[in-house]
Amino acid sequence: MRSLFSSMKTRLIYLTITTLFIISFLSASYAAEDPTAEPGKERRIIWKKEVALGYNRVTGNTRESQISGSFLINRNNMHIDEWILKGNAYYSSNNRKMNSQKWYGNGRYAHSFGSTKKWYNFYNMEADHDRFADIDYRLIPSAGIGYWFYDIPEFKLMAEASIGYEHTAYRTDIKNEDEWILIPRAFLEKQLFTNTTIIQDLICYPAFENFNNYRLRSETTLNVAMNSKLSIRVSLLDEYNSTPPENVKKNDLRLTTSLAYSF
Repeated sequence: MRSLFSSMKTRLIYLTITTLFIISFLSASYAAEDPTAEPGKERRIIWKKEVALGYNRVTGNTRESQISGSFLINRNNMHIDEWILKGNAYYSSNNRKMNSQKWYGNGRYAHSFGSTKKWYNFYNMEADHDRFADIDYRLIPSAGIGYWFYDIPEFKLMAEASIGYEHTAYRTDIKNEDEWILIPRAFLEKQLFTNTTIIQDLICYPAFENFNNYRLRSETTLNVAMNSKLSIRVSLLDEYNSTPPENVKKNDLRLTTSLAYSF
């Protein structure tokens, strides 16, 4: 009976936080106004839509197949309001036996404020799955604040921090976990050449109760534009978990090469 009550209490807490997140998310988006916009004149809306697909095939003593895909939808209202929806999936097999299956999704709204519009507040929802790390699904609603140090086409640099509530459901008999987390993030984008850009995105997820319990996600991407639509992309993703489930490695390192199409 106590176990049932605890489970119901956890679900109620998570549902309440998620509901408050959605209400804040929607209210902020409707309330956001651009004080610099001329009366009766609509602000310029910039859309960015992109899909990417990567595939590797190795033959010889072993036969290994790797496939990855991702998408991005970005709606930017003159750097005042920004909506982002993105996701990626990864699958690999060795000698016809699956050895990796992962997916990740992210929805986000941000609103810039202040005279220079360098500060912004944001609301975020993350979801992911990792079969071989024993993660059935993980959900993280969060809200926070960030600052753009530089935001020009040749160079972008920002830092942000948010507070989130992480719910993790495991595939095995491990008890589901719910905990408050702090989420610091740093992002850098640098144009190396006319058609070549390097991007670094670093996110940490330490638990409030114990900072020694944390996850770290680092993604380094080299993007080479072939034309205005097509790009070749090489990404190195490093995911670290300080306290993984039993028989699961702390580090998961993945290198992917893909072709991206913007429209």
